[in-house]
Amino acid sequence: GEGDEGAKKKRKGKKKGDGTDLYKIVKLITERQYDPCIVFSFAKKECESNAQSIAKLDFCTEDEKELIEQVFVNAIDSLSEEDKGLPQVVALLPMLRQGIGVHHGGMLPTLKEIVEVLFGEGLLKVLFATETFSIGINMP
Repeated sequence: GEGDEGAKKKRKGKKKGDGTDLYKIVKLITERQYDPCIVFSFAKKECESNAQSIAKLDFCTEDEKELIEQVFVNAIDSLSEEDKGLPQVVALLPMLRQGIGVHHGGMLPTLKEIVEVLFGEGLLKVLFATETFSIGINMP
């Protein structure tokens, strides 16, 4: 079927993230300072894999990284110790510090809120989201 061809194209032995169209487009958008940008996906897993595919890119200054970390640490303070250890919580901060965000229905509400705040403040340059994010968008 058609889906098979797309899957084959993706597996052509390129180093993950190096030559993908998504990587090139995001890099171009940020280099030309057209950011922030939102990449919508229908699947939660796709949001996460897309974010991983550009993980080599870093869009934030040291000051921005500190601010992002402050917001994150303050926000997750209300979570239980058990929740703080969840893979989605642990994996989010390193990405956020690079200016990359993920937002979908499978995330803890606190994490979604962190992403919304950081995106609204212009600290996230690239956001990978499902339509759940578009429902709450109110940006200039």
